[in-house]
Amino acid sequence: MKNQNDPAKGYKELLSSDDGHLIDPQTAEKWRENYRIVQKTHHSGNKSVEGLVFKKEHIIKIFSNPDVIGIRIYYGITNEGDKELIIYPVDKLGNDLTAEPLARNDIGIIEKEIAKRWRKNYEYVENNKKSDRVIIKGHFFGKNGILPLVNLSQCFGIMIYYGLNNHGEKELLIYAVESNWKHIELEKPINPLDYSKKCPPYC
Repeated sequence: MKNQNDPAKGYKELLSSDDGHLIDPQTAEKWRENYRIVQKTHHSGNKSVEGLVFKKEHIIKIFSNPDVIGIRIYYGITNEGDKELIIYPVDKLGNDLTAEPLARNDIGIIEKEIAKRWRKNYEYVENNKKSDRVIIKGHFFGKNGILPLVNLSQCFGIMIYYGLNNHGEKELLIYAVESNWKHIELEKPINPLDYSKKCPPYC
């Protein structure tokens, strides 16, 4: 068995169902505020949207496949210029299962070619920015972090917020929400979830 530090080992093989952990709520709010500050200059379409909701039943269906260890959430932009997030199930080898990509709650399952177009739109926009940063295409979260959220009886779905950490790097923050999109708060904290594995390199 290869050592996990072996450079010959593919990054996606290092993914685990345990990836993604609770993050301090104050840190999460700071990262969301960082994002809001950067987005203040954008007002057309939903370019300044803070987050998107994904229905509980769609997430549970993803994990009904025993081969799925988590989800990879990709950034996308529609042909109209609106921001989207696209979820793919990820198998034990770290591969995306691309048959039924999932969009936000009022859209649901979308066609593979539409998902591919949205992702290409995003990459095109990012490639045209004057920045030396590596383009973050998506984030991986293991099922052991996601399932406890969606299995809550009062959970309607998960809200995925855009964020920027203190280094200006993209983050996604996941909260369990009720039907009115209010964050679910319990005595033992369950929200928010971050510390995902980013693509690249975990692609």
